[in-house]
Amino acid sequence: MIKGSVQRALPFLATGLGIRLLFLFLASDIEPHADESNYIYLALCLNRFSILIDCYNFLWPPGYPAYLAFFLDRFGVDGIFAAKLVQVALSGVVGLSIYLFGLQIYHPRAARTAGWIWAFYLPLVGFTHYLWPETIFLALFLPGLLLLIKALGHETTTGKTDRLLLLAGLLLGFSLYFKEVALYLILLLSCLIFLKVRGSLSNRGRPAVTFLLAAIVAILPWTLRNYEVYKQVAPVGATLGVNLYLGMNSKYKNLDYPTSLRTDAAEANGRVRDLLVGDAPAGWDRAQMGNVVERSRKSTATALRFARENLPFVLRSRVKQIADFVSPVSFFVRHFALEKYGGILSAPVVTRSLVYLAVLMTISVTALSTAGFFRIPSHPTRMVLAVVIVYFLAVIAPLGGLSRYRIPIEPLLILLAGGALSRATISNSLPPVRWGPVAAILAALLLLWAINAAEVVSYLSRIG
Repeated sequence: MIKGSVQRALPFLATGLGIRLLFLFLASDIEPHADESNYIYLALCLNRFSILIDCYNFLWPPGYPAYLAFFLDRFGVDGIFAAKLVQVALSGVVGLSIYLFGLQIYHPRAARTAGWIWAFYLPLVGFTHYLWPETIFLALFLPGLLLLIKALGHETTTGKTDRLLLLAGLLLGFSLYFKEVALYLILLLSCLIFLKVRGSLSNRGRPAVTFLLAAIVAILPWTLRNYEVYKQVAPVGATLGVNLYLGMNSKYKNLDYPTSLRTDAAEANGRVRDLLVGDAPAGWDRAQMGNVVERSRKSTATALRFARENLPFVLRSRVKQIADFVSPVSFFVRHFALEKYGGILSAPVVTRSLVYLAVLMTISVTALSTAGFFRIPSHPTRMVLAVVIVYFLAVIAPLGGLSRYRIPIEPLLILLAGGALSRATISNSLPPVRWGPVAAILAALLLLWAINAAEVVSYLSRIG
């Protein structure tokens, strides 16, 4: 079945990979920005000293530095380009996963529609030639979710169900080596498995435990390594404390905007910003004593205390962070604002066209996904996707609403958009769209987009 699905997916996979290869070659000399340089530094340290160090404030998961180190070791200075080339290839797993999702929960027409959206979706294209772990994370995360949904589609628990859940847990566990953002999502999904599997208490508990233990087995070696080094439990990394320091503190900033344009964006949206993030209470300095895991824990405790003592400010500023999370900007847009691209991509007409196309794609896919969600015929599937999307919207977004934090759910939004755009076939009927909930979600989206509208317009007007 997989072989046949790949053959039917070849047109959009070839197109999507071709577009990503084109951008890779056009941006072959692009300079690293921000944490991209840190990943290279960690990879070089791993190559030279055979140890993975931390970055003082962050203990990142080891997967991406090790990935870059492998290519630097094999190809020297050309290793970075080789790593990006493999990222382009792995992005095909993302496109194929979206297609297989569509076959699983909709029908072939919807699956192909979603596949073609993925092929041209510029915000994801960018991450194949940037030095961020998103593409590799998605290449593990999405197949894991797909196997989980397939397992929950069985009426009763069987040996095959257990094997599917085992593989799903392992894939999601290994995805944490590249981004630890899904750590608590795995716990939520194991609870969902327990609630959705039919049968006695033991029959429901076994698949949930199988899934959870598989994920734990995947991350256990690195958890033990971190405990040996830092004498603290850190499952795959320790980044929460600094992220809370950056996202919840009184010093609000949106890192989707380059520093040179941040002031203009703030002034253009002054009234909204004054309402949501103005009159901020005194913030806190990040912890300086102890190792990186201890500092992360101290910063987390300080952030929680700050939230309790300044609840009104924290609540209203979370609205701005969530608006930033759904804002139609992306790192693809930011790289043009940073003037990172050269050659033909730096031509004003090309820059403006690609930037506005990327923004339009984000808006369209996000809006269409609301209708696609209510066309899912399978209730367990709908629950899994709801848990994943709400987790990132309600748990991750309030910590610091950055468009990069949205990347884990963007393939799912593309999938749902494909379901919304595709008409049902005679043999594959879909439930009618429930326009009441869709209208409510769209109204909330429009409100969040309106919150950032003035600063986004100001930002885009200064690009190219």
